[in-house]
Amino acid sequence: AEHECMVHFSQEVKNRLNAFRMVRLTIATSQASYYLDTTTAVRNFYDNRGQLVDMDVQIQPNSSELAMRLSDTEADALKWKSQSEFAEFLGRHGIEVAAFGKGSAKTLAEFYEDVAIERKCALEINDGRLERVVTLVRISLRMRDKDNKLRELRIASEGTEQGGQMRQRDQRFAVVLKNLEKDEWQQAVEKCFEEKLRLSSKVQKSCFATEFDSYAFQEDRSSSATVPGIPTTYRAHNIVINIKDQTRKELQIIGLPRGVDFSVGEGRVQKNWTWALVTDNKEDELMTLLHQHGIDASDFPAQSFAELYDEVYDRNLSTLEVIGGELTRTIRIIKVWLYAQILNVDHMLVVKAKWQKGSFDSQTKDQPISMRMSVDQDWGDAVEEALNSRLGLNSNFQQTFLSVDVNSHKLTEEVGYSRSYPGLKTLYVVNEVKVHVVDSHAGPCHLLGLPSGTDFSFARREALAKSPGSEDVVVTHWVWKTLEGYEQKMRSVLRISVEKIPSLSDGLMAGDDVASSVD
Repeated sequence: AEHECMVHFSQEVKNRLNAFRMVRLTIATSQASYYLDTTTAVRNFYDNRGQLVDMDVQIQPNSSELAMRLSDTEADALKWKSQSEFAEFLGRHGIEVAAFGKGSAKTLAEFYEDVAIERKCALEINDGRLERVVTLVRISLRMRDKDNKLRELRIASEGTEQGGQMRQRDQRFAVVLKNLEKDEWQQAVEKCFEEKLRLSSKVQKSCFATEFDSYAFQEDRSSSATVPGIPTTYRAHNIVINIKDQTRKELQIIGLPRGVDFSVGEGRVQKNWTWALVTDNKEDELMTLLHQHGIDASDFPAQSFAELYDEVYDRNLSTLEVIGGELTRTIRIIKVWLYAQILNVDHMLVVKAKWQKGSFDSQTKDQPISMRMSVDQDWGDAVEEALNSRLGLNSNFQQTFLSVDVNSHKLTEEVGYSRSYPGLKTLYVVNEVKVHVVDSHAGPCHLLGLPSGTDFSFARREALAKSPGSEDVVVTHWVWKTLEGYEQKMRSVLRISVEKIPSLSDGLMAGDDVASSVD
């Protein structure tokens, strides 16, 4: 080298040294320091008094010394010889063993297998409390399509224990690391590509290019219904891997070069994969936010995660914020009660039936005109939009033939847990207002089945979340009911609900009743 203490590296060596970007190193000022694993054999240069000894003598920690270096929990893990010993260990740390196997919780046998046999997770003590630690790698495998748009490989759906059923996922490729693999996650990723996508190590090295600058380490902590009483810390390595040439024939098994969907496995182990457009990292932020508050998005019904993302980030129809320590989804709703005189008797317009997403929705029966409001929308503007989008009444019609009773406006709040998003608390802020038909006999009012009060239907198209170019046709059948008859029915329903002993399911359904009235 030209200067003292300088060494020249070839480009190949420099590329290989990039691997150290992902290793947590401490560089000492002394030139006689090493970065070693606890079980690595090393030369013993000094004795206990710090005197230089025979350079050929090597030492390696024995099992007892190694156990002393481990945490108390890790040391106990070396001693678990049975499930009963494992149960005693949990009991000593204040964990209610009887809670396992109930509801959605894993059985004790399943948890024991994960920790002590498969080593898919570890148990550690943090501030005197037992914690489960899961280490994983999230991989964004990317390619450019024919339109030069960036796409990444995602799991679209996978088989379940109930044969023939598929669980919707829409998640990035991820690998859960066993304890012995957590410090060698790059090798674990390579092995996973081999096992799950049938791509050999040779193919990976020739076709993949790791984007080292993208590496990020993330740690989240949350509770999990599957492991009662033990909070979970997720330690995730995040990395982007680019496909250098998708035209390679070896990559046809993963849907390339065209980026078509493909499947691997059959039955319970089947996984359906898709090449999804890469937009931004909001989806990952949303997934992380749910994760941090103990909500597992994989338990959501099909398309629900995409719909939640759509309403929060794309259409601005709801907000997510922590209220009282609990993640809460807040949506604003406008309900319009439309009144008309039919044969000199007061009537109101309500839903008779609604066809949506390929089936009839019975939950909306007898509900008024309703619509979700945007986060910052004025309720007056929402009334006009609802009458236009739900009944096809333009602004001119509304100004001429309808009258909004401003003094009737009222605001109520309800809390519930919608079936669409299990575990996510929802606050419904409901605006209600009365609107009157000025003249039921006016010619244009035949659009509303007036003056005779005839039932009528209205159809509209609605874009589906996360499905560009896809639309759903929503058909609503409307009916005019006498005000007196409707109020009697509502009083009857209220009396039955008051007399009935309330249960947990009643509380869960409250939110669904509100949500079901909203398209």
